[in-house]
Amino acid sequence: FQVKTMVSSVSLPGVEGRLGILRGHAPMLAPLAYGLLRYRRQGEWVPMVLRGGFATVQNNVVTILTTACERKNEIPVIEDARQALEEATNAFTEASTRTERLAAADALKLASARLQ
Repeated sequence: FQVKTMVSSVSLPGVEGRLGILRGHAPMLAPLAYGLLRYRRQGEWVPMVLRGGFATVQNNVVTILTTACERKNEIPVIEDARQALEEATNAFTEASTRTERLAAADALKLASARLQ
């Protein structure tokens, strides 16, 4: 999906830490980790959970490319997110094949990102 809106700032989950983007930011290309993207619109922070990807900044436009993201209304409530984290942790611990470990690691990263 696509979000086109005027915002005052964007906070991204960079691979090497959080990235803050304000008006006039220098052009940039950055890899993104699983985590919480937030943008400030009309004084309110709007959260989205990203599954990694890349961000570009150019001419006061932030473009995010990601394999998947969850909008504010799609992010599970905290109890469900904690349960998903516990299940993902157990699946990772019990994984016996490489494919199972990769799938469990993906679920674990997503569950952790939802709790940010």
